[in-house]
Amino acid sequence: MGPPGSGKGTQTDMISERLKIPAISVGELLRLETKNKTKIGKTIKKIMDSGLLVPDKVVREVMEKRLKKSDIKNGFILDGFPRHRPQIKDLKEILIKVHEAEKDVLVFYVQISPQEVRSRLGKRRVCFNCGRTYHLALNPPKKKGICDDCGHPVERRKDDEPAAISRRLSNFHKENDPVLDYFSTKNRLFWINGEQDIKKVQEDILEDLRNL
Repeated sequence: MGPPGSGKGTQTDMISERLKIPAISVGELLRLETKNKTKIGKTIKKIMDSGLLVPDKVVREVMEKRLKKSDIKNGFILDGFPRHRPQIKDLKEILIKVHEAEKDVLVFYVQISPQEVRSRLGKRRVCFNCGRTYHLALNPPKKKGICDDCGHPVERRKDDEPAAISRRLSNFHKENDPVLDYFSTKNRLFWINGEQDIKKVQEDILEDLRNL
């Protein structure tokens, strides 16, 4: 878990590869169901096309379907779930239903300051043609404003504009902080400094895992 721009998606992918366990992103699951035009995918598309958030009961159904697959037997990494307090109950019930036992859930919170969030997201640019992402300070395109891969313009996403970033941060903490409070009381929360080099962040997460 972590605020927008914290790099939690990057860490999820890196550690998934390192530990040879699947990374499960709620957003990717919803997009996959929509792309495959499954029954639930058609429901999701209607909801998203209406500009509404996908309700918890639909997210739970998609998550339960994914966690029934055999590749998770040695563990898995969740990205984007549980997003708020009611989804903790959903996760526990899914694990009991699928595995007939309550499993350990460990939470790694990649922590960065609001100032760092604004810096990272404010300098992010995206090619809407091929999907490649750039950062003006850390990974700029070779030719200013032009994608290296396809030659189309790179632009700032609407949700990366200053006012939108402030709203995203506010909404994130409103939903996320109660989740952190819950796992903190269970001694299952690990705080990770996300303002370090990417590899150092990864090593800190792995070190905590080794020490358990």
